[in-house]
Amino acid sequence: MLIPSKWGLIASFIVAMVARPAMAQVPNGGFESGSGFSIDQWINPTGGARAAEEAAFLTSMDDTTLRAYEGSRFALLQYLDNEPAVIRTAFPHTLRSSDVQARVVYVPTSSLQRFSVSVTYLRYPGPNSVDTVMHRVFYVNPYAGQMIRNYDWVHLTLSFDKSDFRSSELPDTCIITIQVDAGKVKYPGTLLMLDDVKFGNDVLGLPSPNGLLDIAIYPNPSPNGRFFMDGVSLGDVIDIHSLDGKWMESLKVEADNIVYLPISQELKTGAYLVALHRNGSTPCRFLLLVP
Repeated sequence: MLIPSKWGLIASFIVAMVARPAMAQVPNGGFESGSGFSIDQWINPTGGARAAEEAAFLTSMDDTTLRAYEGSRFALLQYLDNEPAVIRTAFPHTLRSSDVQARVVYVPTSSLQRFSVSVTYLRYPGPNSVDTVMHRVFYVNPYAGQMIRNYDWVHLTLSFDKSDFRSSELPDTCIITIQVDAGKVKYPGTLLMLDDVKFGNDVLGLPSPNGLLDIAIYPNPSPNGRFFMDGVSLGDVIDIHSLDGKWMESLKVEADNIVYLPISQELKTGAYLVALHRNGSTPCRFLLLVP
């Protein structure tokens, strides 16, 4: 088992689900703030993009009016001056989030069309210096490559692989870029509607420079209040810090493989970074959610 070095044995475990930290959210990801000509906190370098309250379509069955999945507005991307719409946002982000999610309605003209979602994590190690922590571009047809005109919101989850990460560091900034028509085939009438763009709850542990360690904390958060850590080794040391870097607690691993992760009751509700130290190095970091 894990033995807390600061507060002694713990009588109870962490409980239930918690809210994710604000820094993990995409600013104006619900597109509630904006107008018929722009979207706040998103730039629109080409094409047309706006925060819309509704969009009307004439279908073979009947007239259809699309409204926001949540709230009162959504993003509507289309062509303008024969250029496909592109929107981009950049914001502080210090988590290695493992996926980005959205509600989408895509209206293509061909089954070969795709819209793109590009996600980049950046780190600024010093003045005039920037490192790419992760970069991934998705080319998406949400209808499994078929020519479908669906006017209902579809839930989309785009997951990152460990191989997408180029650095063993935490990022400072995230950049998300979305383009309405990004495949080899393009048609000026293509439309893309977006709502509820956000990160999922899961984060990926930091790999060591010499290779990836298969270590995980789960479930996180826990529905029954019990956390496990898989892939640890006897002698590993686990430090828990607040997101602003303050040391909170240390735990020593007294067994191999899967162990309980007892956490002090003195940790307040919030998000914490868990750093695993092995043989003097720090090969992995994780986010732990505490109610």
